[in-house]
This record gives sequence, structure tokens and C-alpha cells, in this order.
Amino acid sequence: MAKILNNNNANEKTLLIAEPANVIFGYINLEKLSCKVCGNIIEAMNILTKENFDRIIIHLERTDNKTYSAIEALKQIRPSVRIILLAQIYQEPIAIELTAKNGKGTPLADDYHICPVSADFFESDILGINKLGPASVVIAASADVEKRMRILEKLATEDDLTGLKNRRYLLAFLSQLMVRAERDMLRITLLVFDIDNFKSYNDSFGHPVGDKVLQQISRMIEKCIRKQDVVARIGGDEFAVVFWDSPIIRNLGHDDDRRVLHADHPRQVVKVAQRFRNEMNSGRWPSLGPKAEGQLTISGGLASYAKDGNTIKQLFEQADKALMRAKKQGKNQIYIVGQPENVLSS
Repeated sequence: MAKILNNNNANEKTLLIAEPANVIFGYINLEKLSCKVCGNIIEAMNILTKENFDRIIIHLERTDNKTYSAIEALKQIRPSVRIILLAQIYQEPIAIELTAKNGKGTPLADDYHICPVSADFFESDILGINKLGPASVVIAASADVEKRMRILEKLATEDDLTGLKNRRYLLAFLSQLMVRAERDMLRITLLVFDIDNFKSYNDSFGHPVGDKVLQQISRMIEKCIRKQDVVARIGGDEFAVVFWDSPIIRNLGHDDDRRVLHADHPRQVVKVAQRFRNEMNSGRWPSLGPKAEGQLTISGGLASYAKDGNTIKQLFEQADKALMRAKKQGKNQIYIVGQPENVLSS
């Protein structure tokens, strides 16, 4: 099937703040697309004082205070310009935060995409133009392929039962995050937890009821974690949460203590875990009957990078050891590696 693509955006000017090879794969002629390229935001500021652009596309190479302030400065120079972010997988929570409404009711950025993107996707979906020129008839296969790729990407990174991220995504996210941890002064803590005696619930009520419990618990943990943290179902009734503090998000000015990012790890993480346990203890579980309130508990283990491990394998091993200790000590507990006592108050 062929269609004529809308070429209304062909004359719009774009400023790309990135090294094109790092964010776009495939051949692309940016000059013909009215897309100017510069190497950094400081250079972009100088350009914006002399030229006007319809959109600015920024590769989030760094995730620190300077990046946040610089994006704000771009908006001050050109308040009406549309800002689009290109982010790595591990930066997606930041991109989501930057495109959400802030205290003033307006987002700092308008949209984001996970990079690298294909040349076709960059032209058709990000720039919204037809690279072959006005009124050109093109086969819509490339757009359809891009759409299918995005759907497959979602299927490959999300758990189909709970809607949380899956193990594959979590490992990729954590891997990239650890690479940047030292450079960007990131703090990372891994929580691994499971549901106490979950098998007995499955055996007593059946797997469909067990699935509903997993879905309800997923919503509970999402409610308790901070926006930049990533929670995944990594198998059965086992979950993992990557808590991390990025300097860029510290400037977003949330009053909610769930998003206070200057506290030390794992103290702030313990508060989140305590909040989650309280949610479970007071939660109603309609699928388990009217007497099920407060019956579900979790046990977990915490390990921090790089104190407890320098690799993903080491972090998981240490967190699992702490989890096993919590089980042996009576369940409904969370232990930190190297600490002799349950870190959650009774």
C-alpha cells in the first residue's frame, strides 16, 4: 500500500545537539532537512541568539545538574521552541521526568525517544517530513516496520502479566547505569524481594488468583518507588528494584518525600521499602477473600554499588544472600548486606 506523506514540516528548522552517528543509524542528509548540527548546549545557546529554530533535539549524553540548567537556558532564549530528547535506555526515567509537568504546570521538554533511531524514523516521526520531497509517493513499509519494531521492543522489555519491566530490560538498564555511575556520581542500590509463602496462595486459590495478586502488588510497588527508580518482575513472584539518584533530577523541586534524592543510600531506600511493606500490610486482597487484609508479606535483600559489588552478578548475589537471611529469620523482613538486623521496623 502506498500513500502520500504530509510534507508540511519540510521547511521547519531543527537544531540537533548531538553527534549524529551516536543517535541515528543509516544514511541521512541533515543539511537537506534544514537540520543544523552542533556539538554541545553551550554552542547551541550561541546559535540560538542569532537564529530561530522550530525544534531542538538534544542527546542526553550527561545526566547532571549542568544538563538540566542548560535545557532551562535554551527555553529561556527561545520559549516557544519544541524540545525533543534522545536518551539511552538507562536515562528513560530522566526523560520521562523532564517531559512531565513540573511545579509550574509545564514540562521542560516536549517529547523523547530512545536512541539510536533509524534515519527513516528520525525523518518521518521526529521531524515529520518526507525525505523524498513534496507530494512524493512512497511505500509506507518503513513507517510500518518502525511501528512494529516499537511494539516488539515493548514486548521484549515488559512483563506481559504485570506491565512492569522484565529481567532483560532491568539487566540492560543496570548495565548502562553502572557504566555511568562513577562519572556522573550516581548512587545505586538493588532491592530483590519476593512474596512470602506465595506458592501456598497459588495452591489454595489457583494460578488466576495468584496472577491477580502479582498485578496488585506491582501497582503497590510502583506507587511507592520514586519516578526514576526501575522495578521489574524477574521471575515468578520475585521482583527487583533499581534505586538510583541522578543529580539532574534533584533540581526538579518535588516536595513529595518519595522523590527526595539527596538522602544517603540505602537509608532513603529503606524508607521506600518500609512504605511498600505498610501498603501491603494495610492492603485489601479481594481475590483472597474478605479476611485476607494484611496477610501478604514480603522478604527482601538490599545491596549497594560499589560497596557490595562492582558487577551486576555480584550485586544480585549479595542481594539474594540478604534475602535468604530474611527468610531464615522469620520472613516479612528486609536485610542489608553486612548488617546483622532487619532494617525494617516492626
